[in-house]
This record gives sequence, structure tokens and C-alpha cells, in this order.
Amino acid sequence: MNGKSSDKYEKQSEYQTGVTLGGPIIENKLFFFANYEKANKSNPNAYGLGATASKVNATNAQRIMETIKKMAEEQGVTYNGSFSDSDIYTKSDKAGVKFDWNINDKHKAAVRWSLVSAKQLNSSSNASNLNSSDYSYDFVSKTNTFIAELQSRFSDQLSNEFCASYVCVRDQRDPGDPFPMISISNVGDGTLNIGNERSSMANQLNQDIWSITDNLTWYKGAHTLTFGTHNEFYKFPIFLYRMLMEPITIVV
Repeated sequence: MNGKSSDKYEKQSEYQTGVTLGGPIIENKLFFFANYEKANKSNPNAYGLGATASKVNATNAQRIMETIKKMAEEQGVTYNGSFSDSDIYTKSDKAGVKFDWNINDKHKAAVRWSLVSAKQLNSSSNASNLNSSDYSYDFVSKTNTFIAELQSRFSDQLSNEFCASYVCVRDQRDPGDPFPMISISNVGDGTLNIGNERSSMANQLNQDIWSITDNLTWYKGAHTLTFGTHNEFYKFPIFLYRMLMEPITIVV
């Protein structure tokens, strides 16, 4: 068999670090706990312009890129796309804060907030496809969660648990400057993709989720009776945009 599907990977980078802190604010009354964690994982892209593992002819790819830039300029458009060999990465930040409050002998409350913020590079080049820098995009996701709880014990027979929460999720793609997607086949033995990936121009999904739970528990002899309610409310408008132009496909 002639040729090879990949080269030996270069060194990859991965680290994870964090810190936690907690203690009393008011002795035996009010407490806090906080944490933060950062993670980063990256590895070189083995299929960039001119890579031996790429099936796309580098000379032809560069010539096509220059031709497209010239054509765009003639129409009054400045195109700044390039063939980037930047690392493929996944990054995240996580944080949280919690407060516990012993209100009195009968009531105890807790409030907490957490954040997960992540970013990942998608649609990078592979063995059969050489993608321009603006074809690749960051997938960005942020989730904020807020929770409040109240536990009450009215007597040896009667107690109550109340919980309310709000979750805010924001997912979106972050491509380069707007430019029509151009896909060119048979550039060597592979495909050349230039411009914005057609489904990533301005796609995003916002989610808002509210929940309320309340349970009243009655201990009656050998029996335990629970009366309660659980309610969830969702709001998730979907912003889905596509370029007015269909992607341009060219066979060389």
C-alpha cells in the first residue's frame, strides 16, 4: 500500500488547575464555599497546508486561495481567509459559590451558583479536507445555574423542603468574518473548503429553565405522607440563520 494516513503526533498539551476555599462567615450560623477550575487541552493539527498526511495538493490550494481573494477584491470585498495550522483545542472554566445559613433551630437555607464556560475548535482540516481559517469555528457554551433551598422542620411530625432554580444556557458558533462557503473537489486527492461553514454563520441556542419544587412531609406513626409540587418552565428560542447564498461547489 502506498502512502500513509497520518504522521506521528507531535507533543500534546493538557493541564487542569483549580482552587477551593471555604469556612464560616458567622460561627455556627453562616458558611461559604467557593471553587474555580481551569482546563486546557490542545494538540497540533497534522493536516495543515503542505502536511504530508494531507491529500490536498498544497500548490493548487494556495493558487485557488489567491484567485478567490482576487475575485472578491474585484467585487469590492476584502477576504482575509488563510490556511491556518493553529492547534486544535478544548478549553473550559468552571466556578461555583455556595452559602449555607442556619437561620434557627427550625429553618436552614442554602444558595448556590455555578458556571461552566467552554470553548472548542471545530471543523479543522483532516486528511481529505483542507479548511480555511474562517471555515473552522469555535463552539462556545456557557451555563449559569442558580439554586435556592429552604428546609424547615415545624415539629417532630411535620417538615418542608422548598427548592427553586434557574439555569441559563447559551450555545453559539463563532466563525470568522462572513464569506460564502466555497467547496472545491479534486484538489489533488482531497477537497478544499473556503469561507464560513454554511451552518455556522449565526447559529445559536439560548435556553432558560426555571423549576420550583415544594414538598411537605407528614410523619404519622408508621406512615410517611408527602404532599408537594414540581414545576418546570422552559424557554428556548432558536436563532438559526443560513447564508442567503447556497454554498458554491466546484469540481476541478
